Amino acid sequence: MTNTANEAAAEPNMRGTAAWGKRLSAALGAVAGGFAVWAVAVPVAGVDLIVRAGGQMHVGPLAVLLMAVGASAVGLGLLALLERLLARGRMVWLIVSGVVLAISLTGPLGAVSVGAMVTLLCMHLVVGGILIAGVAATTRR
Repeated sequence: MTNTANEAAAEPNMRGTAAWGKRLSAALGAVAGGFAVWAVAVPVAGVDLIVRAGGQMHVGPLAVLLMAVGASAVGLGLLALLERLLARGRMVWLIVSGVVLAISLTGPLGAVSVGAMVTLLCMHLVVGGILIAGVAATTRR
């Protein structure tokens, strides 16, 4: 085997367990990153994380964890579907996920304070950024 053939053989199948292991690690990292932002902003910095959602809603650690897990699960589920249906499923997913992240940044605008808005924006960027970067790292160049 040539050196190029060895490199190709060592590259994981992008639909295989190696790639999905990395993607699940990215999802866990996204969840941990979102929680880390909450942990620094709320208990340490004292930000009162309240948003207007048909009244006022306090955003606690469970809400942060559940939303990050849910967003990661939906994102990875969509990726699996797109990879089955399209030859360039990962590329389509990267575009869709970037658009979804951009749209999600409008949600924090409903925060009741500037500190809450900045914290929520950071949470969205951290969770989305880690997940998108983690999946992009499993994409063939």
